[in-house]
Amino acid sequence: MKNYFKVFVLMLLTFILLGCQDKVPETVTVGDWGPQETTVGKVVNPQANGKSAIWIKVSGLDYKKPGVYITFNNTKEEDVIINKDIATTYIPDGVINKAGSYVITIEEPSGRKTKVGNFTVKTP
Repeated sequence: MKNYFKVFVLMLLTFILLGCQDKVPETVTVGDWGPQETTVGKVVNPQANGKSAIWIKVSGLDYKKPGVYITFNNTKEEDVIINKDIATTYIPDGVINKAGSYVITIEEPSGRKTKVGNFTVKTP
């Protein structure tokens, strides 16, 4: 009888602990974001350090765990700040200084990737 009680208590504790964890939504929803374009060499949404930055309205991110980052055509930007429904990060200088279309993706520690859109850098 004692073994059944131990198993019951263990199962109950497991259920309680798992039930108390924050649930991460199955999908990420991207809303508005910007800036969406610039001209080669032109800083956009300038920050105090002179770098360009981007903001993204987003819901469903697993933002409580470290390791969320944003990529521009696979160029990883790890300085990401997430405040519940807004993610911000710097735009790499290599992106700002070269014309092209850059796919922006949010990557989470779980491996989940969410496409945000394309950031365009135009020639002057």
